[in-house]
Amino acid sequence: MKKILILIAVLVILIAGYIMVEFMRLAQVSQGIPIEKSGAEKSAMLVIDIQKDLTQADGKAPLNIAMTDNMIENVNILVDTCRNKGILVVYVRHEYDKLVFNLLLNDTVKKGSPGSEIDERVAIINDNIFTKHFMDAFSNPAMEKLLRDNNISHLYITGLDAQYCVDKTVQSALNRKYAVTVVSDAIAGKTDAVVAKKLAEFKTLGATIESTEQVFVSTK
Repeated sequence: MKKILILIAVLVILIAGYIMVEFMRLAQVSQGIPIEKSGAEKSAMLVIDIQKDLTQADGKAPLNIAMTDNMIENVNILVDTCRNKGILVVYVRHEYDKLVFNLLLNDTVKKGSPGSEIDERVAIINDNIFTKHFMDAFSNPAMEKLLRDNNISHLYITGLDAQYCVDKTVQSALNRKYAVTVVSDAIAGKTDAVVAKKLAEFKTLGATIESTEQVFVSTK
């Protein structure tokens, strides 16, 4: 009996260690190569992880329905502004493709699941849709290549979750020397307090914080 208990304890420790390592990989912030800035600043907007499981009442893990509803409205205003001004819009979606996360997260945004699709309320104006398996949007090299091929030097960041994927993407963008504007009312988090705290952190890191109205005015 003692040997069985020891074996169970070892297995629990190994599983916990594996989960910890995988989470650390999931949350890793990439350094990347600094962009080359030349000529006039060119902007793009990232729309991060606005997916059915996270934004709809019947999703696997709705984040904050009131906040995400408002976020989607503002994102669509910004998308329309970008379309009119010729600003590149890039959509990013997250998929969990590892069994351990599917089990722990009740198949939330599981690879290939309906809930992993972008919320249909989001205005999609192009085919620039990139899938990632880590929090950092720059973990998809094709997305980063699109930004570099278009000589983008300034990023507007929208989407969710402020505490996780938005946070890691903001840090990765700053590591690459992009000018970063986080749109305060076009991101979402678990609570208002969480979003406010992250916005303060983003500003400390060097990002600019603007509302949808401020972005709309500045791009007129």
